[in-house]
Amino acid sequence: MVRGDLVEVRSVPPFRKAAFAFALFLSGGCAFTQVGVGGDYTTTCTFAGRDSTPCGTCIAAKCQSKVDACCADAACRKSNKSDLGFGVTTGDDGTLGKLDGCGEGKSCYELEVDPAAKAMAACVQASCSDVCDTRLASARKATATSCEWKTNSTKERYCACVVPSTSNGVASAPNDTACGPSAGICCADLDWPAPASKCTCDPPSCNAYAGDVCICERQTGSSVVSDCARGPCCLTSDGECRCDPTRRACPEGDTPVKSCSRAEVRCSPGKRAVTTCSP
Repeated sequence: MVRGDLVEVRSVPPFRKAAFAFALFLSGGCAFTQVGVGGDYTTTCTFAGRDSTPCGTCIAAKCQSKVDACCADAACRKSNKSDLGFGVTTGDDGTLGKLDGCGEGKSCYELEVDPAAKAMAACVQASCSDVCDTRLASARKATATSCEWKTNSTKERYCACVVPSTSNGVASAPNDTACGPSAGICCADLDWPAPASKCTCDPPSCNAYAGDVCICERQTGSSVVSDCARGPCCLTSDGECRCDPTRRACPEGDTPVKSCSRAEVRCSPGKRAVTTCSP
């Protein structure tokens, strides 16, 4: 933090070697001080898994500039942890902590839905989905599936698939039924395409509700509309896009958007988006 002419540099995790720029607004001008960690001065911000996991090395090779930009931004590198005393803490390590988990090969979902990580997440989704555990833009595909087409309560067609597995010594058989984006949004279990994991492609819909509330979601209501635009419109953490004129602003954690359409609908928590369910 800056107190007059005094610059205090707080500690960071030992593996985080970064060049941070601290702006000192003195005498109407700015001065920048480069700070290294552990005596190792560098312009590259490191993170867990950077040199040891397929996901981490991919991020380092293709998205390092986005990572460095976060390290150089005070809001992006801020930790949300609070020390309650007696060795007890609350909160998390912020955006860079979520990057560490992703780079180590764990789920990248928390990074993907963090507004401060928008640039990093977009890069990881576009460039590293084949080796990173992304949920919003996964490139993982099954080599064999057993799929079928069904009809929901509103008489819309959707398809569902399962990866063949062995139960009690008996192996289930795959089929050639196609199930893909023509049916709608495809969402799979987080361990897809592991044996017995499931995937469903179903059509999104925008629905009007009481109080002029309008929600674009993965189900069809009794009053279907083409899109939603009245009131603050927000992308919610559960994959919906909601416009609610009774609110003044989006709740904390939701992302404000100008309007909602079926294109904004995403998979619900506990599911990952895939391009198709069948091979």
